Amino acid sequence: IRAMYLISDKVNSYGGCFPQEEHPHLAKLIIDSPVLIGHNKEKLPVARNFKAEMVLRDNGQWIKVWFYWLKNSQGGISLKENIDHGIYKEGSIGFAFEFPECSICGQDIRKCEHIPFRSYLDQNRQEKQAYFNYRKIVKVLEISLVYRGAIPDTSFTTDLGVYQKADGTAVR
Repeated sequence: IRAMYLISDKVNSYGGCFPQEEHPHLAKLIIDSPVLIGHNKEKLPVARNFKAEMVLRDNGQWIKVWFYWLKNSQGGISLKENIDHGIYKEGSIGFAFEFPECSICGQDIRKCEHIPFRSYLDQNRQEKQAYFNYRKIVKVLEISLVYRGAIPDTSFTTDLGVYQKADGTAVR
């Protein structure tokens, strides 16, 4: 069992954002989704998500995800070693959504004039950077262990909560 901070409310490298009000629904969709390495859909999953909850971390809202794999499965020990020694450091999510809501005007960003990462004046004449909110998330396809996630500061954690031994070490 391992856990990772997977989703935050920060703008990602594509100009998209998972707003906090979408987190409860997204956390439910994550449960029972497969875990891949590097979004490689040509191979079968290496693990499975079994728990997701919203937590505060570094003054921001995150979704923390727990996943498991079979210790004695082919590649199981290698997976553990790659996570525990920092080779696999970050997470990423594959998902489907229906509406990219513009942070400036609230319209579909594919149809409005605003471009992610550019600055615009809002209704109060304040400069605001454009991005889009992922709205109407319909499915989590998978999460992946990656070398660099699109969401800043995703990471694994040794805090497994109830999935730790009495001495504080992780369940292996």
